[in-house]
Amino acid sequence: MLEEAVSFFAEIKNLGISPNVVTFGTVVDALSKDGRMAEALGLFELMSQSEGLQPDTRTYNSLIYGYCHLRAWKEALKLFDEMWGRKMSPNSATFSIIFIALCKEGMVNKAHYLLEVMIQNKHFNEAMTLFHELETNGLMVDIVIYNIIIKYMCKYGYLKAAKKLFSSLSVKGLQPNSKTYSSMINGFVKKGLVNEAESLLIEMENNGSTPNEITLSVMIQGFLHKNDVHKALRLFNLIIERNFSPNAMTIS
Repeated sequence: MLEEAVSFFAEIKNLGISPNVVTFGTVVDALSKDGRMAEALGLFELMSQSEGLQPDTRTYNSLIYGYCHLRAWKEALKLFDEMWGRKMSPNSATFSIIFIALCKEGMVNKAHYLLEVMIQNKHFNEAMTLFHELETNGLMVDIVIYNIIIKYMCKYGYLKAAKKLFSSLSVKGLQPNSKTYSSMINGFVKKGLVNEAESLLIEMENNGSTPNEITLSVMIQGFLHKNDVHKALRLFNLIIERNFSPNAMTIS
């Protein structure tokens, strides 16, 4: 594998092409797209061993794409982990390549984790683009993916968009669960929309989703900000009745 890459590299030099990161990256990309992963990886390893020619994010993306296309998930995810080990942050293209491949293969748990990591690494806008691409192309989007998107929409202040997405779930044949409701309730309370949050809390319980102590605590804070001590105490008592532990936010 490495010997083939050295030979290939020698041919490039004989053509008078200056071997730099761009040159290596372009060839690795072409080989990966052609499914010639042994040669691509060999060239990648040669690049890694050459001073001043360390693989960049684009080169990693090319290899990851090639392995995903061949459904070689172990190799693709190994390269993804290696990027973090080299303190090389994957970009939106990296996440998109792996995420779409995982969704197509039904590897939902890994896809859920990857989407959250993507957003946590400041790729929220790219995650939204990817999310809409999934919807448009009819790829699998389950309630967990919607929960992640709604949670971060609320966190980053896109409450109107989150509310619209939440309202569309039933049309898509999906049922909001406790996490969906909790994210929306938290978003409403943060914006001072306590009445809307309370209505959602009632709907949540009517639909069989039990709020946890965090959701109830958020509502208590909302009621206290409105000086509605009666409703705050009622929820506090509910926390005690359900054997939840009142946290610092509840009693502050």
